[in-house]
Amino acid sequence: MTQSNCCICDSNDWQTLYHKEVLHPLWWLNDNHKYLKLRYVICRNCEYIKLHPMLNFDEYEVHYRQSPGLAQDAFDVRTPIIQERKDFILQYINGVDYDTVLEVGPAYGDLLLILTEFDKRIGIEPSSTYFDHVKSSNLPLEYHTCMLEQVPHLIPGLLNSANLILACHVLEHAVDPRNFINHLLSLAKPGGYLFIEVPSVEAMSQCQQSIFQTLHFGHVSQFSISVINRLCISLGLEAIKVESTTKHDYPIIRALYRKAQVEDEVAKLFVNHCDSVDAGAARAKRILLDELNRASLNPLIVWGCGQDLLDILVLLNDSERQLFHKKAYIVDVNTGKQNKELDGFQIHAPETFSSSKVDSVVVTSRSQLIQSDIAKSANKLFPEIKNIRLYPLNG
Repeated sequence: MTQSNCCICDSNDWQTLYHKEVLHPLWWLNDNHKYLKLRYVICRNCEYIKLHPMLNFDEYEVHYRQSPGLAQDAFDVRTPIIQERKDFILQYINGVDYDTVLEVGPAYGDLLLILTEFDKRIGIEPSSTYFDHVKSSNLPLEYHTCMLEQVPHLIPGLLNSANLILACHVLEHAVDPRNFINHLLSLAKPGGYLFIEVPSVEAMSQCQQSIFQTLHFGHVSQFSISVINRLCISLGLEAIKVESTTKHDYPIIRALYRKAQVEDEVAKLFVNHCDSVDAGAARAKRILLDELNRASLNPLIVWGCGQDLLDILVLLNDSERQLFHKKAYIVDVNTGKQNKELDGFQIHAPETFSSSKVDSVVVTSRSQLIQSDIAKSANKLFPEIKNIRLYPLNG
């Protein structure tokens, strides 16, 4: 069977590690083979391990929706593990608003129930067994029953809503881990945290008998620290804390990542910069008008013809444009611009005025480097004429 490219590194160089014959999870339904011959393969490039072939999305959905799940008593053994998850998370999240925590695959909601620091606790649970229990128990949790991939269509209000996303022992079940994490990130606010817990390849080799199954049809992926880090960082996440442990015969990776604040912070910073550029042009206009009003009958040389000058010219009203036309002359060393027009004003070569009496030279560029370059050229051509910078460094 043809292998698809690796979802971690996009390579297509696989090696078979292990063959296994397993019961088809839906063998008791009609039209399904009783056994599946599966194998684990490893990407030679990044060492990501996956099951191949695997079930398709629809088969997994049927399985998880109809799975009876574990009895609630079976989760008691995990009580100290659940507490350690909480301690790990709260130790490393900083500056988070304790508004909304959302868990994908929360089962009975054990972790959500002890995260009382958060105002709203939401679960996305595909298993009807767990969902029905939580709803009938009147727990202080908001539960929805669907697959993660269906959330944008069924519950769009959850998009970009959570300060903390929890994915405990679900990523190894995902048919496409990269796509799965992207769906997780769509639920997180900018700057929100993502906590992932998965079985650890490193830790499994050090654990004689794990408290959970390690090799079966449901575990599509097997993760090492390097693989999960590579995947998450490639999706723009910042690694906050990643560790592997075998405590409680529980061979796992615990990983905390943070989503970039692109939507809020970077956009805000860029808009602020744009506003400062516009404000700089308004200040430059005032400086230019002061020079035009002060200038004598001698030419006022406006040196530099580009966007920085145009930003000023478009702010001039009719009377100000007439004043500019009467007293100012635009010059530029770029021969391609000379004898052309900018916003209705002709562009000259600087040498045109070399023998003229010049009132002053106005430097139009925002760039400190170009300002310095223009000043040097102007001083050579008009050695005794002062330079006026429309965009001064301290402006």
